[in-house]
This record gives sequence, structure tokens and C-alpha cells, in this order.
Amino acid sequence: MSLPTDCPQRNERRGWMGDAALSIDETLYNFDYVNFYLNFLTMIADNQAFDGAVSDTVPFTVGLVPADPNWGTAYATITWYLYEHTGDITIIKKYYTGIQAWIDYLTGQYQKTGLANMFYHFGDWAAAQSTKNGSLVSSYAYMHDVYTFINMSEILNHTDNVQRYRQLYQQLADEFHRVFYNATATGYTDGCQAANTLALALSNVVPVSIRATVLNALVTSLNTTGHFYGGIVSVAPLYPLLSREGYHDLALKLALSTSYPSYGYMFHNEIQNATTTWEQWNTLPTQAQSSLNHHMFNSIGAWFYRYLVGIELNALKTITVHPRMSYDFDLLNHAEAELMTIKGTIRWG
Repeated sequence: MSLPTDCPQRNERRGWMGDAALSIDETLYNFDYVNFYLNFLTMIADNQAFDGAVSDTVPFTVGLVPADPNWGTAYATITWYLYEHTGDITIIKKYYTGIQAWIDYLTGQYQKTGLANMFYHFGDWAAAQSTKNGSLVSSYAYMHDVYTFINMSEILNHTDNVQRYRQLYQQLADEFHRVFYNATATGYTDGCQAANTLALALSNVVPVSIRATVLNALVTSLNTTGHFYGGIVSVAPLYPLLSREGYHDLALKLALSTSYPSYGYMFHNEIQNATTTWEQWNTLPTQAQSSLNHHMFNSIGAWFYRYLVGIELNALKTITVHPRMSYDFDLLNHAEAELMTIKGTIRWG
């Protein structure tokens, strides 16, 4: 009722930042929760330490300070999506200084270790196959926040920060490729699906000369296995990445799969069909203590709006509708959507 919580079935129900960051876009497409998330942002700001650090949960009860970068990213990510869904620049103005302080805190930590040893607590949480390098996963969140902050700085016309953080981002992009790329594995770290997805999702990280090779390695793995084995962090950019890169049908196949691990397995299995997303790809029967009602995997919901029916809000300045159908009639033969915005209702289909 007052903050985005996690598990309803055990004595936890905390405001985990990572969960909130992953589901914010989907939530705003489906519900009028602007004031709800503005309240949560204020809680984050009130809870922020003097050195800029934020915590894994807000209000802080469990977890750690500083937050895992993929949990702390909620500060920038929620602010950005609230702006995209409302066009209200005052939201960015209000939280801009606090977001910068968090990014600068992360930069201070990075300067001690480099990206190769960037700190993390959780990595790509709830993966079917664990990503071997948690520092890559943390580096992804840190760079994502820097990139988002550059966009915010451009909107506010803070030209000094635009230049400063662009230089930082380019330095990070070069280092990310240098320390994590593994030519032997045709990708990043061990060449796993999650690592390659996160690298490809970041702007200007994978050099143009090898981008097609890395993308092909990811696509080949997905086609060969028929599944994505990453967790809550890497699955969020996966579907948009495939749709943008010309593999929309593959994204549809993964979304429609009903074998483990997949979203469809949650809703079509031999034990108990879900009515909403689970806490794990395989909550039943082997992880029965996990939640049957959890929002941290719900990032795919935003893909339905942004890529299936193709409604891009662009801070409501211009609304682009670019539906992506399938070349395979058996995959997708109909799509429709209705979205209520503060500037009116959008209908397609």
C-alpha cells in the first residue's frame, strides 16, 4: 500500500530497490502509480547517506549499505521512467542531485577496484544458471546509471555534467570491453547468455567490428537451448535487445515457451499453474519456500507495450506507435492495446 514490496508469503515484505527498478516501467504502463513511486523516491532521498550511498531496501531494514549497484539503480531508473511516463521535468530536477551523489559514490568505489572487481552483493539474482562474474553484472548497473544521468543532464541543460559524465562513460565502456571480453568464449567472461546480453545492451561497449559476432553467439545459444538461463537483471534487457536487433521472432518464441526455464513454465506446469509471476523460474516444486506472487521478473510486461504493440511514450512530447508483428503466423497473429496517459487514451489493434 505504501511501497513496492517483495515476498508476501514470509516475514519479509520489504522495499527492495532492485525489485522496484525492474518492474517500474511495466507498472506505470498498467497502473496510475505516479504518486506511489514519487513517495518511494522521497524515501530513497531521505534514507541516502551523506557520502551518497543508498541501501538495498528502503526504508532500510535488511540488505546492505551501500546497495548492490543493480539495487541502487532504482534511484535513477524510477526517476527516469516517471519522467518518460509523465513528461514532468520537475521530477528529474527534484532528485537530480541525489542521483548524482549516488553515481559519484559508485565512481569512488570503482576507482578503488576497477570494473574487473566492482563490488556486488547479489549478481544476476534468481538465474537458472548463475553468471560466473558478479562484477560484470554490477558494472552493467553502474554504467546504466551513468548513461541515464547523462540523458537527465541533457534535459536539464547541465552541459558541464553532460561533458564530464560522457567522458566517464566512454572510459568505462572501453574498460568494460577490455577486462570482460573473452575471444575464446566468443563473448564476455564465460560467454554465457546473461553476460553477452548485458554487454550488448550497453551503448558503445561492444566494438562495431565484433558486435555481430557476439550477438550471433547469443542468438545461437538461445536457439540451441530454446531458453534463457539468466536472472532478473539480465532478462530485463534481453527481450528489447532481441526485438531491436532483428530477432523479434526469437523473442516471441522465448516468451511463448512453456518448458523450464521460461515465463510460460510458471503458467503451464504439472504442479500448480501460476496466476502471476513467481520469485524463481522454478518456484515449484524444488523451491517451495519462494513466493508465488512476486514482481521482480515483471520487466517483460514493459516489452509487451514498447515492442509488441510498440507504444513509446517519449515523455509524452511525441508518442510513437511502432508495432512489431511476426513473420510466423503461429507465433503472433493479433495484438491490441489500450493505454491511458495524462494526455489521453492510446488504442491500437
